[in-house]
Amino acid sequence: MIAGAVARLQSYGAASVWHEVIAVPGSFEVPAAISFAIMSDRERYDGYIALGCIVKGATNHHNVISSSVSASLGDIAVQHAVPLGFGIITSDSMELAMERADPNGKDVGGNAAAAVLRMIELYKRFLGFLAVQGAYSMMFSSYATEDLDGLLEHLCEMRGVFGLGRVDKKLLTKILRSMLARCSEIDATISEHINKNWSMDRINLVSLSIMRAGICELLCFSTSESVVINEYVDIASYALEDAEVDFVNAILNKAKTVRFGRDTEVQNLVSDGVALLPKSCKLVVITGVSGSGKSSLAFDTLYAEGQRRYVESLSPYARQFLNLHAKPDVDHIDGLSPAISVSQKHCHKNPRSTVATVTEIHDYLRLMYARIGVPHSPATGKPISRLSASRIAQEVVGLPTGTKLHMLAPITQTRGGEFLKSIAEIRKLGYTRLKIDDTVYDINEIPPLQQDSAHKIYVVVDRIVITQEKSNRIPNSVENALLIGKGIIHVEIVSLPQDCVTQEYQPGQILVFSEHFICPESGFHVGKWSPDYFPSTRSAGHVNIAWAWVEITQ
Repeated sequence: MIAGAVARLQSYGAASVWHEVIAVPGSFEVPAAISFAIMSDRERYDGYIALGCIVKGATNHHNVISSSVSASLGDIAVQHAVPLGFGIITSDSMELAMERADPNGKDVGGNAAAAVLRMIELYKRFLGFLAVQGAYSMMFSSYATEDLDGLLEHLCEMRGVFGLGRVDKKLLTKILRSMLARCSEIDATISEHINKNWSMDRINLVSLSIMRAGICELLCFSTSESVVINEYVDIASYALEDAEVDFVNAILNKAKTVRFGRDTEVQNLVSDGVALLPKSCKLVVITGVSGSGKSSLAFDTLYAEGQRRYVESLSPYARQFLNLHAKPDVDHIDGLSPAISVSQKHCHKNPRSTVATVTEIHDYLRLMYARIGVPHSPATGKPISRLSASRIAQEVVGLPTGTKLHMLAPITQTRGGEFLKSIAEIRKLGYTRLKIDDTVYDINEIPPLQQDSAHKIYVVVDRIVITQEKSNRIPNSVENALLIGKGIIHVEIVSLPQDCVTQEYQPGQILVFSEHFICPESGFHVGKWSPDYFPSTRSAGHVNIAWAWVEITQ
């Protein structure tokens, strides 16, 4: 295994790499052996590879590795104290680690980030994503291609150390080969999604999370076993940011499989009673001659088990109304998601049927879109939201103190004309200013408007400076503006205190609020947001284009 890792490093440009397998009978001799190996001729080499040790007979495997390596490397070893772990260590960072190590061989604590940063310095000579690629590809690609049997023995020994019991080597071999077949997909995913601006310590955290989760993918064949493994390797997702978690999941999804074994109905379909289905594919097709077990695999095994697990997660009251499928006759099924089934059968021919209506999930989708969906304007593509008058007033009051603003009620934004009647009605209401095409006019001094040109006309409902004394006046102005603007109000920021000019608020900025689901730019209106907008057989939620139902007969 180590030879494979060394060869991979050399292929990426490492000039010379020293490696050695350290085998000692007990945990007491491990620190001395590792210390001696590290100190031997370390000046001659570019870097070192440190693989996590398996100590036979150890009662606490994780602590043995951690304490053994920590005695030589200081607290940087904690970052790599995992089974099948590895690290790339430069000569300089090795000296730094030795200086920080306690003379008595105990962990010194402190800030391990700096040491970890130096520890992966050698990675900077390789591709930008090698730190992450190495955590996964070294584990599955180099090791497995160089010594598949050795890796199998190592994994089986690890299961024994963790007390997970024996596992079928045929199944484990299939899982490894399935992962190897997708190494190119994993590398492509790393290249596509990795953030080139991540610092090396962030990349190191990501690589550790990928490797630790990969160990669980290899070792665990049930939820209970995953719990046991997590107590040791402690997948470090809690230390990752959201974007990093998404990146780790994108890579791991390329390797995850649905795996199961021993079903008499599918023996002709799968070899050795074991089947692996990749979860990252958009479409998996099961083919075979008649009677080979295609339907048994898809419906009686995968769908039945997925539906059974989903139903078991419901409350006893809900389960009494659903049909619980019998457990398929298999040894195990791992990695299975909730499933739906669309079977090939004779049904009522309705040209308006969809996959959602046939599978009876259409009504649930309608509720989901209506209750948690965010409507968007088809004209502008921007989200449409609504606020109450009191909520709008709170938003305005929350502007920086000293902000000078105009509260505007829109009359028109897209139509042409003179608007003499509208202006006369506004004059009767007592308002004295209008904003027309970005210019504020006295209502008695408005120039003639061109009828063939579109105009933007607003009523200046109020001009106010945000202060604590004038905050009580804002709710009344908001209500008046909403009344004139038919549920829409524009708040124009005329000026801001110099220390309050930010990217969020700037002079000349216009804030648009609405108490209805109306797009303030295009005027698109969706009315009351409800599930009635999502039936496939009604035109209420359809876009304004020509459409028709057509049935083609041959």
